[in-house]
Amino acid sequence: MPGDSLRVAVIGDSAMWGQGLRSQDKFAVLAARRIAAASGRTLVVAISSARSGAKLVATDDRNRRRTVQLPSGTTRRVPSGDHYAFYDTFPAFFTTDAQALDFFAGRDESMADAIRPEVPSTFPTIEYQVARAGGRTAAAVDLVLIDGSVNDVGLRNVLDPEDGPSLDDIARAVRTFAFDRMKEVLGAARTTFPNAVMAVTGYYAPFSARTDLDRLYSLLKYMSDRPGWQKAFNDFINSPFSWLTPSVKLLDELLGLGVDPDDIARRAIRRAEFAHGQALYWLRRAVADLYESRDRGPGIFFVPSGFRPENSLFAGGTPFLHEGYRPPGDGSHVVRDALLGERVAAIPRGGQLTDLRQGRDLAGLLRFGPALPRDTREATVERLSRLRAGLDGPRSLRRQLALIVRQSGTKSASADTAVDLFDTEIARIETAVIASFLHPNEAGALRYVDRIVVRHARHQELRLRESLRGMGGPGVGTHEVRARRALLRYGLDAGAGLRAPLQHTVVDVLGVELEGDAEFGRPPFGPVPVPLSDVPLFLRVSAGHRYRLTGPFDGLSVADTYGDLRLGDISAIALEADDFFGVVRLRRFTLLVNGRRVFSSSKQSELGSMAFPYPVTAPA
Repeated sequence: MPGDSLRVAVIGDSAMWGQGLRSQDKFAVLAARRIAAASGRTLVVAISSARSGAKLVATDDRNRRRTVQLPSGTTRRVPSGDHYAFYDTFPAFFTTDAQALDFFAGRDESMADAIRPEVPSTFPTIEYQVARAGGRTAAAVDLVLIDGSVNDVGLRNVLDPEDGPSLDDIARAVRTFAFDRMKEVLGAARTTFPNAVMAVTGYYAPFSARTDLDRLYSLLKYMSDRPGWQKAFNDFINSPFSWLTPSVKLLDELLGLGVDPDDIARRAIRRAEFAHGQALYWLRRAVADLYESRDRGPGIFFVPSGFRPENSLFAGGTPFLHEGYRPPGDGSHVVRDALLGERVAAIPRGGQLTDLRQGRDLAGLLRFGPALPRDTREATVERLSRLRAGLDGPRSLRRQLALIVRQSGTKSASADTAVDLFDTEIARIETAVIASFLHPNEAGALRYVDRIVVRHARHQELRLRESLRGMGGPGVGTHEVRARRALLRYGLDAGAGLRAPLQHTVVDVLGVELEGDAEFGRPPFGPVPVPLSDVPLFLRVSAGHRYRLTGPFDGLSVADTYGDLRLGDISAIALEADDFFGVVRLRRFTLLVNGRRVFSSSKQSELGSMAFPYPVTAPA
């Protein structure tokens, strides 16, 4: 009611935190302030736990065990994975055995609060952020702003055609976290915040067809030249787009084979768009499932970013992302965000970066082992011993340096391992410096604000006439009867009530399931069978709305509508193939709106442009 407070909880990862943005520019707070003002209420941020780098859930491999030393000196076997990596990297955060064991058991992640939210860290996870918010404060929350899952899909060497993950691998990982695990976390959030409306924000594609290929290739080459950055992006930083980081070996091999740098950049764009499309589809479907369940409480709604191709990286339009990926003083594209100084000062061991680089060079020298002159080797070992004494972690690096000292620097293999460990720690710090890269800038944050405010208003006051605009249908009967008829034309069943299907009258994502095959070329040089994923397919839903499909994976292709398509805008649908000199034979076509199947056809035909009868003719 007017005069009351609007109590808000902010939970999630770096996007929700507002990486690199001042408090007054973070979209979660800006949106909540506008929502409160519109209803005459005072904003109270009751819970603010979003942080940079947070995973949705911690991932451990219980089939692979590692030995750790507890604070008391005793040892314990623990699973390899996120918990081990954090414990190894930040030993100073653990002072008692009980604290360490609670962390490994998943009961306590509060020790990670020692890392400022602006500095990337897997922990506290979003699952834990929700769990520890319980109690009176959570019960009094009116609005929850939450995101998650992008950091959990950290796949390496995505450009590698031989050893890198396939599109199928990426899609499976996205579904696991953006849908399966996200539904679990959202269900837990509903229990924790029983009286709150929940707003789930989506993500965006960092690159697009508008991205300048030369600048993108320069970025990929720069990152591939940084030793250890791949591991840091995946194991510590959990960048939303860590799976784009190629190895320098891969780029050199591709160029040696005569592969065009533009082609390498196009591969990155394609994979970025594909992963984004899959994440958008499954996140939206997770929200729809919870909305339609008995546990929806006061309600839940999805907020797409609304970032268009011209807003992506190096696209030449209005940039919605921070574009700086080099440290200060390193030429063009240097990081410049408002919190750079604050973040750099807060990075654990950030002040020892110079020492770590020197240590890496010293360890590299010991790769010569016994071939190194004895006095040089002894002096190098002594310097590494002094450097070790000044480090409080990582444990694995300190342990390796102790081994080198005991071996008097005579084992090349030990030096190799130390170099790798130095690279990883250096990369953790270097990538934290540029953590704002690929995150929404001030303009991008404002786009999120606008979308959150509009979606919240729609959720609070769902108007039948506005929702059904353009959907047509007979004008006889009660408002409810006419609404049911209109929804049925578009494949939405209102048998269990109007509110659930009405959420889909604003279309955030279109999915297409395809069964068929394709052939490229004509005699005498063809035809040659090709996968449907290699065919440039477009979905036209009206004269003014045509979307490029990404995929397919298991038959699923996806189109981002940028949140600007209404169901009533769809007048007829057609599947089109552009610039494809071959034949596509379809056996089945299924259309999905926000993850819901609304139309299916088993019409078999060769594709140039295939039209389908959707929406269906209005019933009599």
